[in-house]
Amino acid sequence: MKMTKLRIENYKGLRGIDISLSRFVCLIGENNTGKSSVLQALSLFFSGSSLPRTHYFDAEKPIRVEVLCNDITDDDINRLAEEHRTKIKGIVKDGALTLVRVYGQYVSGGIKNLI
Repeated sequence: MKMTKLRIENYKGLRGIDISLSRFVCLIGENNTGKSSVLQALSLFFSGSSLPRTHYFDAEKPIRVEVLCNDITDDDINRLAEEHRTKIKGIVKDGALTLVRVYGQYVSGGIKNLI
C-alpha cells in the first residue's frame, strides 16, 4: 500500500492544495510558504488531535485533509485488527481507498471513507 495523493483544504495558510505523492517526497520552498503546514496537516490526519480556531484559513469553513491510498493488497488488510478487516475490505475499490478527516463547527474530526 502507498499513499499517492494528499489534499488539504482550509488549514492554516493552505486554502486548498493537492500534492501527488511518490516513494520519495521533498517539500521545497521559501520560508513561510506552507511546508511545515503540509506536514502538520498530515500529522493531524493520523492523530485526530483537536484544533484551535486559529488553525482555520477561513473560520466559517471546515478543515479537510484527504489521503488517497493505492495498491492495497490482502496482506495490507490482514495487518489490521481482525474486527476492522471486513469493514475495510468492503470499502476498498480496485485496490484504492480515500480517507478524509474533517474538522469544523458542525463536524467532528473523525475519519470518513470517500466513495
